[in-house]
Amino acid sequence: MVLHAFVRRNVQEIRDDPALRIHGALLGVTHLLTLLFWLIRRPLDEILLARVPICWPFWESCHEHRVLDARGVLALECVYFFVSFVSIVLFAQKRTVHAAWWVLLATNALKLAIVVQDYQLRLNQHYMAGLATLVFLFFPGKRDLCRLAVVGFYFAAGLVKLDHEWLSGAALVGELWLFRGAALPWACAYVVVLELAIVWGLLARHRWVFWPALAQIVVFQLFSWPIVGFFYPTLMYCLLALFVLVRFVPAPGASAATDPAPHPVVALARRRAPRSTYAYVVGFALLQVVPLLFPGDSALTGEGRMFAIHMFDALAVCKAYAMVHLPGRERRPVRVLGREVARIRCDPIVVWNRAKALCRTRHRGARPFEDLDLYLDARRRSERAFSRIIAYRSFCTRTPSYDLWRHNAWILPTGS
Repeated sequence: MVLHAFVRRNVQEIRDDPALRIHGALLGVTHLLTLLFWLIRRPLDEILLARVPICWPFWESCHEHRVLDARGVLALECVYFFVSFVSIVLFAQKRTVHAAWWVLLATNALKLAIVVQDYQLRLNQHYMAGLATLVFLFFPGKRDLCRLAVVGFYFAAGLVKLDHEWLSGAALVGELWLFRGAALPWACAYVVVLELAIVWGLLARHRWVFWPALAQIVVFQLFSWPIVGFFYPTLMYCLLALFVLVRFVPAPGASAATDPAPHPVVALARRRAPRSTYAYVVGFALLQVVPLLFPGDSALTGEGRMFAIHMFDALAVCKAYAMVHLPGRERRPVRVLGREVARIRCDPIVVWNRAKALCRTRHRGARPFEDLDLYLDARRRSERAFSRIIAYRSFCTRTPSYDLWRHNAWILPTGS
């Protein structure tokens, strides 16, 4: 009964507000964008059928549960497309919002089940879309909190960009339109100002503050296209649409469509927001702090980063290899880096997974070696000297686990 009442309250809030119904449909569109990204930029079959899976630390045995073949992956993609499309259609009418709520929840559950199959599927885009949907489905005061959540994404991204790697332009993995040479650091600095300060104008009541702020965000997302591809900007456009909708679509009970919603930050400051809003804001802020609780440079050690937004704070360059112990005390180096994308290629989680895969070949007798020592040297792109991040002897015999919540002793935080 409690669950039924909880769902009914959330569904009723969405059903009574045309702006929220459109926002729900656009959250369904983000799933179609996800599928398109998986089809053309990071094919699911390439990852889910890979010989060496990269397991998430909370599911180290994922390699034992790979049951899909090529036809199975295709069927999974078809089901994901179907439920995503159905959620969009159901949000189009008030009488089907209840069904739309459940279908959108099921769509996100399916997406989560896909993403946890392989660490390579991890993206900031999924992190933000997931939190935006969480707020939409489960939190009251959706008009305000959905917008606050998006502003929070930008603000958190701006904080991690307060870094020489970003401000110098060294963190970029592609070429920025129009900005080259000496102009590039200025453009990067402008992005920090945009995400830390100008973005709050999206919540302003006054149109002369709101529209210039929105225009700059829209242009910024357009310029991000050659750097990150289509997925990030198009997803953010879907989330940004709510800011426009609330200015033209009156809230239930509002006297006029021309009277936009009050500033959510003002409601927070005056203690007029629901308690769940404060819980979300505090929870989101704490997640962003998690990487700071681990020793060393999290851009190189990777510890805590999966809990927070990390938009191009640094680009790591690395050398990883295993020194294989052959019979007769012979040692031979073996590369352990694969074809992972640049953003995670140097993550110790990836190197740890590939070393474990080598150990499994030894256990099966496929490769005649006794053990291996694992090494990872990494540096930020703007630095010259490498730091030793992993130096772990007898890896197959000792087989270290990855602790999500505490520092892993086998990851060296100081470059020793």
